[in-house]
Amino acid sequence: MVAIEQLLDPVVALLRRALAGDRAAENRLAQRILMPAIDAAVSRYLFGETRRRFEKEDVAQEVLAHLYENRWEKLRGFDPAKGPLIAYVWAIVRHWIRDHSRRRPPPVPVEDPEAALLPDSGPENKAKLAQIMDRLMASLDEEQIVLFQWVHSSAGRERR
Repeated sequence: MVAIEQLLDPVVALLRRALAGDRAAENRLAQRILMPAIDAAVSRYLFGETRRRFEKEDVAQEVLAHLYENRWEKLRGFDPAKGPLIAYVWAIVRHWIRDHSRRRPPPVPVEDPEAALLPDSGPENKAKLAQIMDRLMASLDEEQIVLFQWVHSSAGRERR
């Protein structure tokens, strides 16, 4: 015998089974009902405004995780008499995006990563520096080398 509720609204019946802890119903609800609704709502609310630059899939996954917290706690407030489940999910997505877009600062432009590098940081420049150091050491006597090393190591400790 098929329940009258299932005949009237299979989505509500699936939701009730998922809320009761039926893992198969949870998976079916998430895959067939919630993810398409979340995906559509995220597309509508997030990409309707060009100033926001979030990845759609990431946001959809975060919203699904938000819905699943505490065994679908957010879905327990759904009342089928007030409207369809899809409209309820759209409202949750809209509120989630609104709340989280306020907390996230806009993306910071990435500067040139090589701009902060010293000119002698590349391998060619390091090889040139090694050649200069070899010529310098060859031109100094033993006392001058010790003095050079002492000054160089003192300067290195002051920078740290």
